[in-house]
Amino acid sequence: MRAALCTSELVTNVHLHTKGTAMLRVRLDSARLHVSVFDESPDPPAVARPATGAVACWGRGLALVEEVADTWGVADARTGRYVKGVWFEPRPAV
Repeated sequence: MRAALCTSELVTNVHLHTKGTAMLRVRLDSARLHVSVFDESPDPPAVARPATGAVACWGRGLALVEEVADTWGVADARTGRYVKGVWFEPRPAV
């Protein structure tokens, strides 16, 4: 469930904040899931921190990924035409 939520947030961010195409890569290495979403924009993603109690329809995606994932980051290594990738590894379910 955590992986689906984080994947949805990253794909939505690409759709809302970049132009061009995107690529989703999912890997399972040594029982560890690693999900990356690559896009054509050189602009780094920003984690929004809305005020507590603020009502908004958007702006919490990366903060949610940061909270739910075990680790996440931005890969700026080029992959074909894609300029950057935002990735995460979900926190194991307990």
